[in-house]
Amino acid sequence: MGVCCDDWPMATTAKASQPYHHGGLRDAAVTAAVARLRAGQTDLPTVRELAAELGVTHRALYRHFSDKAALKAAVAGEGFALLAVRMTAQTPATPRRVMQAYVAFAFAESALYGLMFAQGSNELMGAPQSRRVLTIVRDVFAAHNPKATDAEVRDRVVSAWGMAHGLYELWRVGALTVTEPARAASFIVGRLAAAALI
Repeated sequence: MGVCCDDWPMATTAKASQPYHHGGLRDAAVTAAVARLRAGQTDLPTVRELAAELGVTHRALYRHFSDKAALKAAVAGEGFALLAVRMTAQTPATPRRVMQAYVAFAFAESALYGLMFAQGSNELMGAPQSRRVLTIVRDVFAAHNPKATDAEVRDRVVSAWGMAHGLYELWRVGALTVTEPARAASFIVGRLAAAALI
């Protein structure tokens, strides 16, 4: 017909119901990728595969994600954004509550959590979403340790994060004798408390 818009769904695709506008395609792609992880898949599709699932041309999706690595980075960023929401929902906000939220997220979103920490260090710590999570934790720890220096707060945050993440990974690979997820999560939080980190 001489008219083309790559952000519109392909007419031949049954899944196509309406065009994506104003960045909606990127959000839809990230949402679809997160849904795959929640459904039990351990890896993300390629950009072409995801485009087909969404009913758009691969060229449309490549405008938002240059390759699968870019898609993974975007999904990891969404994971940290979701984690930040869980942490800020804790009332009152205490070190124990935010770390409980962190641990609960790891168990509830295991595939997404794994992807979040599969990124390279530059991508992991450079993303605004992951920095937001660290800021939330740092601010809560600082508010409950008003006499602590910035360095002391930082060290406590890193220690709590490292212990929580490390113990979760030990559970994930079967190295902990506590196998039931809820009990394992409680065990991890208990270890943080016993170490006087929360």
